[in-house]
Amino acid sequence: MSCVTSTSTNAGDTLDDGDSLLDGIASLFVDDIQPLPIPMAAYAAVSVQAHVTIKLELRSSNYTKWSNFFEAMCGKFGLLRHINGAPPPDPHTDAWDEDDCTVHSWLYDFVTEDVLDFTIAANQTVRELWVAIANHF
Repeated sequence: MSCVTSTSTNAGDTLDDGDSLLDGIASLFVDDIQPLPIPMAAYAAVSVQAHVTIKLELRSSNYTKWSNFFEAMCGKFGLLRHINGAPPPDPHTDAWDEDDCTVHSWLYDFVTEDVLDFTIAANQTVRELWVAIANHF
């Protein structure tokens, strides 16, 4: 059974009620159209604390342990090249910048403020921050 009906008005003229039916159905959903959500990488919602269980402290000898945890976590999510100096596939993409921001925030959360005071700089890439931290220890 078809929902589309054709009515002939004059010879050769046809009125297709199917178009008005589709327009009517479409109008039901016009107010409900929502923009598609921005896709979020799986690691953006990860609990970093589950992978890096300690904070790097200035007056502690926990750098080796902390850096191993942090490198393992970055490797697990395919983000190791942000800290290990491997050339990025294309560093001028939104995806690279978003990933860099993610790793930045992880670093900011898992080093103490006194470590950041000695290592952070304006417009610093994650790699530059990582090297600054490593050089301090």
